Amino acid sequence: MTTNYDRLLENALSAAGVAFVSQTLEANFTLQALDTVQVLKLHGDVGDWEHVVLTAASYDEFQRAYPLLQQQLNLHLRTRPVVFLGCSMRDPRLLDWLAGLSEAARRRLFASRVIITTRDWNALPADTQALLASANVKAITVPAYDNVTHLLTQVAARLVPRAAEELVFDLTPGDVDWTVGGPRADSPPHTVPNPLADAPFIGLLRELHEWSSRPLRLDDPTTPTGRAQLDRLARQIGERLTHMLFSPTARAAVARRIQAIDQGRARLTLRVAERGPRGDQALALPWELLMPEELRPGRRLLRPHR
Repeated sequence: MTTNYDRLLENALSAAGVAFVSQTLEANFTLQALDTVQVLKLHGDVGDWEHVVLTAASYDEFQRAYPLLQQQLNLHLRTRPVVFLGCSMRDPRLLDWLAGLSEAARRRLFASRVIITTRDWNALPADTQALLASANVKAITVPAYDNVTHLLTQVAARLVPRAAEELVFDLTPGDVDWTVGGPRADSPPHTVPNPLADAPFIGLLRELHEWSSRPLRLDDPTTPTGRAQLDRLARQIGERLTHMLFSPTARAAVARRIQAIDQGRARLTLRVAERGPRGDQALALPWELLMPEELRPGRRLLRPHR
């Protein structure tokens, strides 16, 4: 959200190749469901000076002239944290809105931050500072606005997500045994009997296929039984696949890496070199049911996903 009329934010996003939708006042209001960055221009745009918010009188008319935008601001401020940047924190729309909430409602707002110079923050009236504090709005003060660039650069560097580390397992399926290597190149190979030659395991797979093909209707009294059956089958098959793919050493290594959240995300990759029917059968197994280890009783460390 910006009160500036210029297009600095739009130009920066375009230069970075980031898709965005620009909303000026209430224009483009219907596009709010898009899963892209939104630039919300509260005071207007240089391309339409006729409708920009410039004077004190136009501030007074804001709520009457733009009721949908007023509701939109209400929703944003209630449902997410906000970082105020380049804002004097004297805008009557913000302060009047906060003052109109009950003390309990202000306490329930998400914690927000205002990046502001020490001088400007100290110049705010004591009752304004108290109102902001009651709404979980705290100041991050800087000596001068030139320091904001350095602050944002540091924040951006810390927020850049690390590339996911690949935990790669190579599976070689054979008629009698399957051999698994990984997650490191020097990990000892792990050999297990061919699970597709195990009649009980094949029976579990067939049962899972049958149950997962049945519709589960919310208004059907038998639905809880069906869900419980699916959970039981998924856990039985997941435990079997986990013991088949991971040696005890590999399982411990995967568990340690996933718990090291300060190192970023870890992604488990299964590679099958066999390009014939055996490779197709191996890849067709429901590997998303893997359960490498548990962080604590009752919680899976690796969530099943495709």
